[in-house]
Amino acid sequence: MEYERSLTFAAQLWIDSYLAKQTAKAGIQLNRQQTAEELLLFLTDDSTLLTPGFVLRRHIQVQGLVSGEGYADLSQTANISWPENVIHQTSKKLSSISRARHGLTISTENWKHYLTDAQTIHRDMIFRLAMITQMGREQTLELLLACGQEPYNMRRPMELICWFCQYTPGVYTWRDVHRLMDACTDRPSAEGGRKAPERYGENFTRLIRQNIGALLDSNLPAEEAERTLTELIAQSRGELSGASRTAQNGYLRLTEYLNALYLPGKQATLHKLIHAVYKRLDWRFEDLLQSPTGKRYVFRGAVEDESASRIEDCVFSAALGETALFCKRYYARANAIENGIRAVDRRDILLLSYFLIIGYSGTDPDTRAQFWRLTEENASLDRRIALLGDDLDDLTRPADSMEKQVLCCRILNELLTEFGFRPLYHPAPFDRFILLSLLTDHPARTARYLLGEDMEV
Repeated sequence: MEYERSLTFAAQLWIDSYLAKQTAKAGIQLNRQQTAEELLLFLTDDSTLLTPGFVLRRHIQVQGLVSGEGYADLSQTANISWPENVIHQTSKKLSSISRARHGLTISTENWKHYLTDAQTIHRDMIFRLAMITQMGREQTLELLLACGQEPYNMRRPMELICWFCQYTPGVYTWRDVHRLMDACTDRPSAEGGRKAPERYGENFTRLIRQNIGALLDSNLPAEEAERTLTELIAQSRGELSGASRTAQNGYLRLTEYLNALYLPGKQATLHKLIHAVYKRLDWRFEDLLQSPTGKRYVFRGAVEDESASRIEDCVFSAALGETALFCKRYYARANAIENGIRAVDRRDILLLSYFLIIGYSGTDPDTRAQFWRLTEENASLDRRIALLGDDLDDLTRPADSMEKQVLCCRILNELLTEFGFRPLYHPAPFDRFILLSLLTDHPARTARYLLGEDMEV
């Protein structure tokens, strides 16, 4: 069938295949740990983390963009740092390339932050950095994984255009991406106010499936392929959205299960629910602060006076600092999801799944009975949770880390699958935080320790 050769269909098959290989490779590493002690040591080794800075440094090293001497060959080593002078010279070169070739102003200081994991990289910036460093699709997917982000979203014009441009890395620049995005905007959404031609369809995904299938392998001249791409995107402008109403509804349904565990018999607002969860877990973030100037980092402590002198009881690594801030600010994020302002991503499902596992393990039989009654509505999420009954019950009984790994991974992966997200990927920092917290004898206490709250273990 024609749609089986479509860009979206073929792209999704390729992405799924690539992610499956990466996940399987990571799973082999995890399963090589023979004892509970080896497993925990492996999960606390920062050199095995896949961080954005590591992915960027390894790629630009292959591209020959590194300046200086005495740096590790990251294609042969784990995630280890480079000397400061190498980072500085390389960042200076990348800043110059950003401006001269791509028309983007990214300072040397910001490049330093990106290469050393001292700054969070938002989703749009991920694609800019990928284009600047001439990443292909595989490398971009790995950078997205390291940033805790989902793969290319074919319902976002910018990401679809990047997918198109990265078919041959290094040919297109960010100026070209911007040019193609402008071309989409400049085109009318329907010619002469009339209904779009039937061949465009009503739905963007179907449109892409039916019409751009052979763009990249049809040997069309570049100008004609670009014109076809921008025309089709423009015709479906009204259908383009990065958010999923289905995911939003599923997310809110998942909070109802949490409500049954943490506030049984009460119908609480999202704010009250998250407050109740944090109170049960004893998560406190009043003293969690972010440095507003200079090198960006997160710490626990206090600001002594107006001149911003600070007491630093615990300074986080970049990865844990980002996780800690994510948890501290979670109500604002959950509220944005509830109101349709922000899309659900896999970190939301991982965090709520963690709350569900901990809440179920620590509650009484009557509360669990109320929890299971929710599955009687028999919607998709309800059926998925019903299938997890034995696994959740098994986690209420004593088990070592190896047994918990199997049970927790199964629960997390089932819930991630329900929302269309890729499976647990332990090299990613947020995934590792969730998994490591769950595998110990006292998960809530472990999470507090990792978040810098309880420094005595």
